[in-house]
Amino acid sequence: MFLVSICRLGILEPAVELRHLRYFVAVAEMENVSRAALKLHVSQPALSRQIRDSRRQIGISLLERTAK
Repeated sequence: MFLVSICRLGILEPAVELRHLRYFVAVAEMENVSRAALKLHVSQPALSRQIRDSRRQIGISLLERTAK
């Protein structure tokens, strides 16, 4: 609770937003960014951007993209 309070005050920036974790889980479950975007009711480019931004923020690769 303390971390949530100081994040809201702007003292500490949260590592990852809950929404971004939901996006990652959806892509991992669906094993397809386009299908995950449909499930989440967001556009595919926006979902890809959020996954990319989360990867940069965390500093590790979250997903391995492969050809069909």
